[in-house]
Amino acid sequence: MAMQAKRPLITIITPVYNAASLIVSCIEKLQQQSSVDFEHLVVDGLSNDNTVELVRDCQQRYANLRLVSEKDQGVYDAMNKGIQHANGQWLFFLGADDYLYSTDVLEKIGTHLQQAGSDVQLLYGNVYYEAYSRLYDGMFDHEKILKRNVCHQAVFYRATVFAALGNYSLLYPSEADYEFNLRCWLSGRVKQIYVPLTIAWYAQGGLSGAGRDTQLVHDYPAITTRLVAQGQWPAAQKINLLSKVFRKLVQRYPAAVWKKACQVPGHSLTCYLAMAWMIGTLPFYLIFKNDKDSPA
Repeated sequence: MAMQAKRPLITIITPVYNAASLIVSCIEKLQQQSSVDFEHLVVDGLSNDNTVELVRDCQQRYANLRLVSEKDQGVYDAMNKGIQHANGQWLFFLGADDYLYSTDVLEKIGTHLQQAGSDVQLLYGNVYYEAYSRLYDGMFDHEKILKRNVCHQAVFYRATVFAALGNYSLLYPSEADYEFNLRCWLSGRVKQIYVPLTIAWYAQGGLSGAGRDTQLVHDYPAITTRLVAQGQWPAAQKINLLSKVFRKLVQRYPAAVWKKACQVPGHSLTCYLAMAWMIGTLPFYLIFKNDKDSPA
């Protein structure tokens, strides 16, 4: 009986289209990592330059380099294809113009991944934001994820999390990773661990620098409310978390929008209790917020 090949600890997925000027450097920098327990999966969308030829040439030198080349519907569809073809226990997405912060990043993060309990589905750190010469952006709690996204170049997902929550939605052409991370943080189904390591240099290009996704902005009230209301949270924690969601919506959206978002089928009572809690605690929130914002 043939022995089954050992799964690599990490699959690094790089979606590309016409990336001939970037892909060789991307591949070679990854191959400089001190850890070898990873595969690099390049997902090409039928480039019409010589991207594919360059990757195939690199495959002659690197046994852990794989290529999938087929038509896709954009970068998130390519990322979904990468999820489908990946062999790794953990998945990491890296653009062709991004690169890991140091040559021992995978070795360091690999130690944390191997030590993570089976209940841990997501592990994340920081990225170095080149445009602003600073790190982005520390630990994310529920309130922080409601304001902004975790940079996907800082996140390692256990492969099974996509089977549990679904893949990236193609409804959101430039911020599907944010919508997926909202699922991870707000559903109560995914345990996350923050590791204070700098994972990657982040170049503000591609979709991440393309501005807000208007479809996600439109759907945000319904998405955030539904995720928490239907999530696996203890009752008191659910009401408290929903009140934070509603506070955010009241600040950003017209009344008709956030009132409609409260109407989650089967969870109306919970939503109304959370709204009442939000209204009742609003004066205290404003007092503490003003104190925090005031100069010392």
